[in-house]
Amino acid sequence: PRPKRASVIVLGDIGRSPRMCNHAVSLADEGWSVDLIGYAESTPSQRVLQHPRIRIRPISPGWKLPKRPKILYILLAPLAALTRAYNLAAVIIGSGRKGIILVQNPPGIPTLAVARLTTWLWDGAALVIDWHNFGYSIMQTTGAPAFLVSLARAYERA
Repeated sequence: PRPKRASVIVLGDIGRSPRMCNHAVSLADEGWSVDLIGYAESTPSQRVLQHPRIRIRPISPGWKLPKRPKILYILLAPLAALTRAYNLAAVIIGSGRKGIILVQNPPGIPTLAVARLTTWLWDGAALVIDWHNFGYSIMQTTGAPAFLVSLARAYERA
């Protein structure tokens, strides 16, 4: 049987992610030990901070991608994704085996791939995705190059 441990992953600021914090609290209230993984840029609610079954595991946000010039964005986007993937994988693996890994989409890059790989290769956890939007649809509004939007779309639908 799977352990009653969960990772709730926010590839963003934990304090500004009430939806994922609510997931963490709900799991913890049901007896799960929860690792809430994300950027510790602002303070989460007291419900999260004071819950005895929730442990916040901060990850480094890395560096911010420049929007302009576009060529610089294109060249640096893969490196930024790899850096974030490494930081996220290190925290997931370093926090022990899980029964479930819960992620929010977006952002799907690199969260979905890292979560899937760690469930397959590391601990056999069930992967749960909270689909509240598609990242590629948001990328379309940012002026990202069309081929990157197409790659993101294929990635999220895989």
